[in-house]
Amino acid sequence: MKKSLLLFSFIIFVISHTSFAQVNVGDSKRWIKMALNTGQVKYNSSQSETDSSYTFKVGGKYSAQELYFKFDKSNNCIYQKRTFECDTCFHNELKSILGKSRYKWKSSAKGEYLSKSSKQLLMTVDESKQLFTITQLYMREKDYQAMYDKATAIPAN
Repeated sequence: MKKSLLLFSFIIFVISHTSFAQVNVGDSKRWIKMALNTGQVKYNSSQSETDSSYTFKVGGKYSAQELYFKFDKSNNCIYQKRTFECDTCFHNELKSILGKSRYKWKSSAKGEYLSKSSKQLLMTVDESKQLFTITQLYMREKDYQAMYDKATAIPAN
């Protein structure tokens, strides 16, 4: 039991320190809070919570950011928003998320990206405000696939 608890704690620690949120749409509120709060002592952070949302702010001289999550009635994340105060941090995180092969992101319009059909995620990017949002779409698979097929593949870096 102790070994599995230590392994679980280590995994949470690694996840929370490699990148704060990445793509959390579909994750439970409990999981998101636990992953973000693991590193809370190390960072200047604050949080607020309602029944349907959770906000986590991380301070720092060069890497301040705000993470906002919205949840459905089952406490699963259906929307996340990340706002950065660091231009480099914003671009690095965006590049990291778009580079994740499990989502197979495609560009559907300027500043909009669609994930593969099984995920049905829409990421909207606002470079002028250094923020992006990821929303869970609930569409018939056939309709979503038609949109995805029209989108343009993102060139590998």
